[in-house]
Amino acid sequence: MKNTSLFRRILSVVLVVAMVLSVMVPMASAESAKKVTSQSKELDLTPIDPGTLESQKQGVPADASNENQAHKANDVVRVSIVLEKASTLEAGYKAESYTKNAAARAYR
Repeated sequence: MKNTSLFRRILSVVLVVAMVLSVMVPMASAESAKKVTSQSKELDLTPIDPGTLESQKQGVPADASNENQAHKANDVVRVSIVLEKASTLEAGYKAESYTKNAAARAYR
């Protein structure tokens, strides 16, 4: 019996040491991270007026004028859809039962 008690005490001490060491490792790495952060240099920011920036679409040369250009039938264009009334979901109809609900289809 005495051996078992001694074994449990040694085991508990080993477990306590393991737990303390498992906490010490992240603490040590956090300290090294603080040192790196304190040596960091701040960025110099220059304010820019958004009105002076020119946007460029991918694949379109910067000097090409987009105004008054006719689009071909197979061109990809962006459009905006503006609804006169609230959308079907905003009107209170559920997306899951939309196909089965005649009132939701009629509203649409």
